[in-house]
Amino acid sequence: MSTGPSRVLFLGAGASARAGYPLANDLLPTIEATAIRSAGAIREAWRKWKWFRDAANGPLGLALRHTNPEVVLSQIDLLETARGHFRDHFKEGKGDSAFEKMFADEEVPSEFYKSTADEEISQVTEVRYRIIDCLEDFFRWRHHFDSLEGNRHLRDYLRQYLSGLRDGDVVITLNWDSAAERSLAEIGKWNPLDGYGFERNLLLDSGIDPRPLPEGCEEQKSAIKVLKLHGSVGRHLTRDHRIYFSNPYFLQGFDFRYDGEPLPLFDPLAPEIGPDRGRVLAYPSFLKRLEGVEMQWLWALCGQCFRDSGKGRVRGI
Repeated sequence: MSTGPSRVLFLGAGASARAGYPLANDLLPTIEATAIRSAGAIREAWRKWKWFRDAANGPLGLALRHTNPEVVLSQIDLLETARGHFRDHFKEGKGDSAFEKMFADEEVPSEFYKSTADEEISQVTEVRYRIIDCLEDFFRWRHHFDSLEGNRHLRDYLRQYLSGLRDGDVVITLNWDSAAERSLAEIGKWNPLDGYGFERNLLLDSGIDPRPLPEGCEEQKSAIKVLKLHGSVGRHLTRDHRIYFSNPYFLQGFDFRYDGEPLPLFDPLAPEIGPDRGRVLAYPSFLKRLEGVEMQWLWALCGQCFRDSGKGRVRGI
């Protein structure tokens, strides 16, 4: 049991760098290299983003090719905000035809647009989704990579560092990756039932129909909470804006155990069919966007943790 007030450990990107995660200026080049090697959706998403970036000229081109992803994504968000109504960018009488072509995934002829600028800005919404797709796919891939037994040693330093935390201490992080909670889970200090600062009623994934967790499992509390202020890989939104965990891309990437036995988990709030819904991930941009009922609570909880931790009891890495 802990003695004295709880302590707060604040983790930035550097905490995951030694495990192979890129720092900010290396993020987009790393994702590009991953996309080029991949045969999956990330490759096509990056191709569409790269086409838009490389076609941009002048000051816009300089901004989109900047090494800082916050500059790049802020520029896209500002363009999206300025984009206005869909029909405003087309010549009179061409709006309906343009919509039909877009709906059919066909290219809209340049002569449909009022100007070159109108043509460029009409692509912004899709480009914004594609680059965020690339971010999410990269961190999903890394989440799976970290789950492989042969890669566990990459986090030896992090497990050693986190093992110095006492029960009741709190980790606050701006990182999207799962390195911190995975490392704490590996030393028996964390689980997703309550480890993110909010409780989730998860089930046992039996491979056919999910079943209730073993008796006593739900009472197993996380000794250390991990509060992720910018969202996380694997978090998505239900239709009523509650957070759920992706089953195939998140929960299946952990090795949770109860009484020493593997415990595959299942989130019943996830959609039964189809892709995961809205992401809970605040990508780097001056215009932050982060939804989810639980996120409002987490920000308030983090403030309370800082106030309660006491002078000199906040550490960062």
